[in-house]
Amino acid sequence: MRGAKMKRTVGYNILLAVLLSLVACSAAPAPTPAPAPTPTPTPQPPAPARTHALPGDQVFPEGITYDPVSNSFFTGSTNNGDIFRGDLTSGRVTLFSAGGLDGRTAAIGMKVDSKTRRLWVDGGGTGLIFVYNADTGALVRKYTTPKVAQTFLNDVALAPNGDAYCTDSRRPTLFKISGASSEPGELESWLDFTGTPVQVTGNTTALNGIVVSDDGNYIIVVHSAAQKLYRITVASKEVSEVDLGGRAQGGDGMVLDGRILYVLTRTQDSDMIVRIEMSADFSRGTIKDSFRDTSFAFPTTIAKVGSRMLVVNSQFNARGAGRSPRLPFTVSDIPIPP
Repeated sequence: MRGAKMKRTVGYNILLAVLLSLVACSAAPAPTPAPAPTPTPTPQPPAPARTHALPGDQVFPEGITYDPVSNSFFTGSTNNGDIFRGDLTSGRVTLFSAGGLDGRTAAIGMKVDSKTRRLWVDGGGTGLIFVYNADTGALVRKYTTPKVAQTFLNDVALAPNGDAYCTDSRRPTLFKISGASSEPGELESWLDFTGTPVQVTGNTTALNGIVVSDDGNYIIVVHSAAQKLYRITVASKEVSEVDLGGRAQGGDGMVLDGRILYVLTRTQDSDMIVRIEMSADFSRGTIKDSFRDTSFAFPTTIAKVGSRMLVVNSQFNARGAGRSPRLPFTVSDIPIPP
């Protein structure tokens, strides 16, 4: 009898344990479901190449610069000195400053200083350099370089402190104008290339495009006729050829993005933008690749806008008696290959 009672007690205990276990399980919160995986965004292809039409049938543009403040570009006419402003937001290109104003009959290389709102413009064979208010178009200052038999003020580059350096393709001089103050400084014949590796002879196009490193310590210039790049050390004014592993590299306009140098190059067979990876001290460079677009028409200079490149189509090869440019004159706006 006692054995049967014990068996029943054990059985009750087992049953009670099972029931309590079931109750506990039913009272426990449901496990939190694992979060759904975040979908990987699909890379969007870059916008295709497009062009911006310039007003006028005799523009023959050459220089270009990008203003990040207004999201616009400036380019100019080598024929009469017109300066145009292209709004990249609306796509409209309008006349910013009419040729002939302030004695400006040619507008070649140009750069905008987004901090001081100054637009620097080289005057080519006139020997003049102009500084304008990039917002209003008002003349800030005008410079006359020393008189010589031949001059062609070609391109301009800005240092981080606002100093402007201007190349002259016809004489062995690099001009400098201080831009660090509230008003532009005086014109200085900053560097005489006589006795340096840079040779300027006859009617050839010598120094052309120019860029300044982000720290302001180095200047890179391209010698179009010699098909070479040169480094100028700002502190010492030492000039040396950039080592490209024996490869020739001529060019026109240039853009320096960190240590990546883009050089607009034309050959007898084609035109392209060459991408060069520079060493830390800019004494050496490795040519990585090149790219172009079918919209190019004797391109001259370039300006980088994020992952895109603006390219001026000068059509200089359609200039002169018996030749006709393809209208309208344009600025190509192309994606930069990765």
